[in-house]
Amino acid sequence: MPHTKNGVVMPTLELERHDAQMMQELAANLIQQNLERYSELAVTPDGHPDTRSWASIQKREGIRVYKESNFQQQQQIKAQAATGNGSVKTVKVPPSMLLMGTVKGNLDDVLYATAASTTEAMLTKSKFTDDGVVDAKVLARIVEPTMADPMHFLNVTWRYFTLSEPRDFVCLDVAGWGNTARGEQVAYHLIHSVGFDALPTFEHKGIARVNMSVCWIFRQRTPTLVECYARGYYDFDTTNAMLNSISMHNIASQWLSCVKLISHAQNMKLARLLNRGKGVISSDDSESDSGDSGYGGNSYNPAGKGTGYSMQSLLQTFPLPRRRFGSIPNVDNVFESERGTSVSSAWPMQCAAKLVLWRERISFRLLNLSRFGNFSMRFNVIYTFRS
Repeated sequence: MPHTKNGVVMPTLELERHDAQMMQELAANLIQQNLERYSELAVTPDGHPDTRSWASIQKREGIRVYKESNFQQQQQIKAQAATGNGSVKTVKVPPSMLLMGTVKGNLDDVLYATAASTTEAMLTKSKFTDDGVVDAKVLARIVEPTMADPMHFLNVTWRYFTLSEPRDFVCLDVAGWGNTARGEQVAYHLIHSVGFDALPTFEHKGIARVNMSVCWIFRQRTPTLVECYARGYYDFDTTNAMLNSISMHNIASQWLSCVKLISHAQNMKLARLLNRGKGVISSDDSESDSGDSGYGGNSYNPAGKGTGYSMQSLLQTFPLPRRRFGSIPNVDNVFESERGTSVSSAWPMQCAAKLVLWRERISFRLLNLSRFGNFSMRFNVIYTFRS
């Protein structure tokens, strides 16, 4: 069924076998090239790129976004034309951008939040992370996630942005696990523009179809810190310096949404737990799965590796806050007093919802919303399942 939003209808895409094979080969080559660039990037001892090549333009928490410091010179590169009169022409060079920094969390959670392999998951991710995507759709699924490799997929996707000016992108979208030249395990997410004659453009609606190529790479630097890296370019109009600057800063803001990936992963974990209304959670890490794929259409379980979540792991993900006075009563005692039974036995989903509602009720005013992120939406999900 066509995807309709803001008057834009983007149809699905039917790929021939040889086209799908070409997409897989292109993705493999691009991933290899980006992993090599990642390994070869020169950084200072404190983890910053060479300031002679990169200039910082935005920062959020532990993440910085840079642009090539010599971009103004690069866009004026002149190449000898193939004409006989010796004339020259100006070659447009897309601005290259770089993101580096760290976020608190683990690599599994980062890839869990990053790898949105369905339309629903793409839209959910955009809603939680505020990455600037107004609309999105999976146009073709070339490689789908499997039980053996649930985070690996290869799709053709469409994204629509309205920051600075309306633009849309048709891209090869691939995520999964990889290794650097030094043998370090990394997670990657590549988004690279591709073109298909069968897909319409929306220039008559004022939406420019532009090109981009961005590769995200994540590595577990310490047990509690994940290194974030992204590098790429956006081929927008290079003749208007002011518009270029606005566009670049908007893109930098979109990239900095990666600081919310861990929070998004935690939201999906909790929603997945509550969405299993037919399952029963026990304190011994066992759960009878009802077969739901979880919120956002991603069935991957980074903590349990497919075994489900226990309340112990839930409390580790969402620790009970400490009040400025007194002490928090023991969770077991709370449920014994309210239900008259022990938490050590298997208990239904209503108890899980009650636990989080109890936490919200006694300490709502003390919550740091910037730390927990999207708590109001998380509470709405909980309340829906509880009622």
